Amino acid sequence: MHIPDGFIPLGQCAIYGIIMLVAWIFTLKWVVETLISWDKEKPNTWRMITYLFLIVFILPLFIFTIQAFNMPVPFGTSVSLLGAVLVAIILRSPWGAVLVMSPVLITQSLFFGDGGILTLGANVLNIGVIGGFTGFYIYKFARSLGKIPQALI
Repeated sequence: MHIPDGFIPLGQCAIYGIIMLVAWIFTLKWVVETLISWDKEKPNTWRMITYLFLIVFILPLFIFTIQAFNMPVPFGTSVSLLGAVLVAIILRSPWGAVLVMSPVLITQSLFFGDGGILTLGANVLNIGVIGGFTGFYIYKFARSLGKIPQALI
């Protein structure tokens, strides 16, 4: 759910902005650790280029497209599909969801009116961090249960 401007007080927006910056720091740490681990393995530049192309271009476009279909709910906001879970599963880390969802949410707030600029921290926390972590760990839990319970979850 994209939170528009004016839904939460400015003080809370500042707190969510600080939390968003902390999430970005942890995301950058994850990116650096991933690149270092790839360098320690057998270096493969095509693998890195393909992976970065996927992260930078393909996934954000796909997530932006599936989140463009908004369903209105009462009190002036809307609900869209949660692409952060899909990104976290594809990239095998919930921090990947924060990495991909941040530019998507910035674009949606600046150009399409989904969410607000002041509430960007709350939206990144709500959609990228909480959605990515919750969906990723539910997915990891469901994988260990077997095929039938996994299909139910």
